[in-house]
Amino acid sequence: MRFSLLITLVTFSFLSCQTVSKAQKSVNATAKKSNSALIKNQPVTKQPASNPALAQKTIYEELTGQKGLSAKQAPARILELARDAKWKRDYITALKRYNTIIVKYPKSKEVRQAYLDKASLYKEMGLLEQSKYNMQKAKK
Repeated sequence: MRFSLLITLVTFSFLSCQTVSKAQKSVNATAKKSNSALIKNQPVTKQPASNPALAQKTIYEELTGQKGLSAKQAPARILELARDAKWKRDYITALKRYNTIIVKYPKSKEVRQAYLDKASLYKEMGLLEQSKYNMQKAKK
């Protein structure tokens, strides 16, 4: 009697596990199909490459979340944000913002100050080679 009960329990648990796994497979297949349909229907946003002034505005908006700042004011504001991050000891954010000024606004007057601030930041972090490199770039 006990043996037949044991066999019945084992058989029942084995069959129920197979039913659950089949149901999960069908749910996973349905989810994959619906996700691929959603991805195909999403709009694609592109950066305005034809007008650099518009591209610079979108960079500032991306960094700050604010709209309406002219392309001439953006480097100064980004420099302020970088210094604020440095003061809060958020070194990664500060370096990213200094690099944004250097790469996106290479002709602005804030580039030299960004290199100097980067050099002092690297010195504070104990990275003397990078500090010297940025000092040399600031002198050019």
